[in-house]
Amino acid sequence: MVIEFNDQRNKSQLQVSRYRKEHLEIVKRDAAQIYDIKVKIMSAKQGNKTVTQYENHLKTFRMELDQYRIIKSKCLEDTVTLEEYIDQDIVYDFLVGLNPKYDQVRVQILGQKTVPGINEVVDIVRSKKCIRGLMLEVPPVVESSSM
Repeated sequence: MVIEFNDQRNKSQLQVSRYRKEHLEIVKRDAAQIYDIKVKIMSAKQGNKTVTQYENHLKTFRMELDQYRIIKSKCLEDTVTLEEYIDQDIVYDFLVGLNPKYDQVRVQILGQKTVPGINEVVDIVRSKKCIRGLMLEVPPVVESSSM
């Protein structure tokens, strides 16, 4: 019976070993995918896209990244802290690729006591763009009539 136990144990170890090997292969493949997505995010630039198009472009990469990253935490506090860091990274990634004409807005956002969420940041950038556009508009010429 001891031999059968050892055989069973060896079978069990073999199954665990196969699982680990398969798991490591998946992790290696996922690591390569995660790396590729992170490179795309870091090299993304606004260019001639609107602020909304640029944010949607980044959002697509983040959604893809979420498919590969499964983060398990042991307590609620860790989860909240981790989500805050991820949210900050999302904002930083967005700000890095913004066109230089938004440098002043970027400085204002980063100068806040806490980094706002991505939706608020996009709204701030959009509103600054609207204000900037209004300030650059040429006022209509009003002809005065002389009597």
